[in-house]
Amino acid sequence: MGKVYIVGAGPGDIELLTLKAYRLIGSADAILYDKLINPEVLLLSKIGCELVYVGREKGKHTLEQDKINELLLHYAILRKWLLG
Repeated sequence: MGKVYIVGAGPGDIELLTLKAYRLIGSADAILYDKLINPEVLLLSKIGCELVYVGREKGKHTLEQDKINELLLHYAILRKWLLG
């Protein structure tokens, strides 16, 4: 199975990302994100990275948590399948 990382994007300033977060964002095949992320962070993703908005706000959920969990599993399985 592929790997799934939960990466915090810090307090919003792109210059405050950790080096590990920067590296993982730049190498990800898919990024699931919410409204709290600084849009500049998404610009660090590689070409072809799938960006999936899964944001949740009070009374308005793009996806429920169980569906987000299913997506994480889907991308982990897909990555493993693609890599063999």
